[in-house]
Amino acid sequence: MTVTISDLSDLYFSQIRNAITFVCSVSPNSVIEDNLYDDSNTNMKWNFNGILLMDCDEGFKEKYDVTEDLMRLVKIINNHGCNKEKSKEGFVVNCITLLFSAIVRGGYAHNKKNFVNKELNKDYEKYKKCNKENTDFDWCKACNAKRFQQNFKNWTSGNSNIDKFIQDVQLSATNYREVLEWIPYNKFYDVEYIAKGGFGKVYRAVWIDGDIDGWDNKNQNWERYEPNMFVALKSLNNSENVTLEFINEITLHNKIGANTANVVRAYGITQDPESNNYMMVLEYAINGSLRNYLNESYSRLDWNGKLRCLYNIASGLDIIHKNELTHGDLHIGNVLMMACGNTIITDMGLCKPADYKVSESTKNKIYGVLPYIAPEILKGNNYTKASDIYGFGIIMYEVISGLPPYHDVSHDINLAIKICQGLRPRFVIKIPQLIIHLIKRCLDANPLNRPTAKKIKEILDQWSFKFDSQTELQEQIEEAEEINNNLPTSNVTLTSLSYETHSEAVYTSGLLNLNNLPEPKNSDDYYEQNDNIISEKFSVEKVMQMKQKETSLFMILTFYYSYSLTDT
Repeated sequence: MTVTISDLSDLYFSQIRNAITFVCSVSPNSVIEDNLYDDSNTNMKWNFNGILLMDCDEGFKEKYDVTEDLMRLVKIINNHGCNKEKSKEGFVVNCITLLFSAIVRGGYAHNKKNFVNKELNKDYEKYKKCNKENTDFDWCKACNAKRFQQNFKNWTSGNSNIDKFIQDVQLSATNYREVLEWIPYNKFYDVEYIAKGGFGKVYRAVWIDGDIDGWDNKNQNWERYEPNMFVALKSLNNSENVTLEFINEITLHNKIGANTANVVRAYGITQDPESNNYMMVLEYAINGSLRNYLNESYSRLDWNGKLRCLYNIASGLDIIHKNELTHGDLHIGNVLMMACGNTIITDMGLCKPADYKVSESTKNKIYGVLPYIAPEILKGNNYTKASDIYGFGIIMYEVISGLPPYHDVSHDINLAIKICQGLRPRFVIKIPQLIIHLIKRCLDANPLNRPTAKKIKEILDQWSFKFDSQTELQEQIEEAEEINNNLPTSNVTLTSLSYETHSEAVYTSGLLNLNNLPEPKNSDDYYEQNDNIISEKFSVEKVMQMKQKETSLFMILTFYYSYSLTDT
């Protein structure tokens, strides 16, 4: 059986595509080939029968030829030599594991009758004794709920609200990703401080047990996917008395992160024995924030890599919006770069229902990072899905340019006023017009003119996964690169990031008290430029003039030296 896009859930398909994307982007010259894509119907083709080689039903082998799809993936990796570098071995293994798991789970979800691995079928037969059908691959909700319930007496967080919350989640889990646990702090080691946010601190730690992956019938215990795995511990200030905000955030990470690869997943809750603050145990991003990744690895991102990065963010935002929620604090520090090259959204603390109304007492108390906050929010209006889109537009500018927005000015009331008056970040390089057009739509002062997350996802899907030399975008990219190659060295930011941040430029979330701001509007000079969003220090015309001067000088020098040689 062939697993196609239409057969798989968003989660499984996203995992497959991210794995392939990472493997095939290890080398800048690598390509996706050998029928990984079917251009006629845009379906990704991975034959399910090629991956169940161990303990596989003989009838299955007779009915389907054993393909070499998985071996082809290994061949691609070997050809590009990334397995020779020890530092990349883990990434490669993770990608293969992710791809393998995604196809197995996706194929099983598509058609359980065709799932023929003997050992797993034995487990399935045992589950059937409860007369309940599995709710997911290798997961029986009814049986596992009983197992969790029998263990309730063996643990406590010390807080009845947290105990009740975790117990309810465990009883209702329909797959392993939805499970939350109470994790004693002594189950972590090598706890290391990473960063401080607006509400608390974030640490990295190693979790001895690792997360639950299913039930081991043979040993009558929980199977653990990855013992000694890295996790992030996020503490909230003064959370020894658990707040509604704490429960709300981890609930959203659990609800949304369990069903998409583009939002950080939650594993459970623990408690810092020194401060007594409760801490969320979350998925860890080895590359840190996307801002950190851009600072260190921007030169490794080609145009396609940037677009795929943005596609993943848009996918996560689309899932949030489909759940009738708004993120509320979308900025590049709340986007993480995972080991497999996937970007995921984190920090759901300010997520609220899409129809949430601010009170009069709080309308002028705005929380966030100023450059990413939509002008209507600065003005005190209710947060909407369109407000998230504005933040995405700023992130889009940042990923394409590599530069933090407004990094060279103070983030104060004056900047807020200018943003309401139509100020937007500008590029110092030539950018393809199609990309510029999408950024402008996201940053429109009128929220009604901004595209939805779903629409952005569809556009970026077309651009990043149908990246073809014949497309209009590719032609614009080639034109932009030709112009940028003729820029003065001081203007070129395509290959390196060299910038200074103003001492009063703030990129961590905080409380902003803003009053008497003007009504939001678009700047005429910004939106009348159909070709580009450019800084006042740079224009395409100037670059072309410079190029013409260089050409003229070259011709003069050539003529001079030719004449001199002839004369001698």
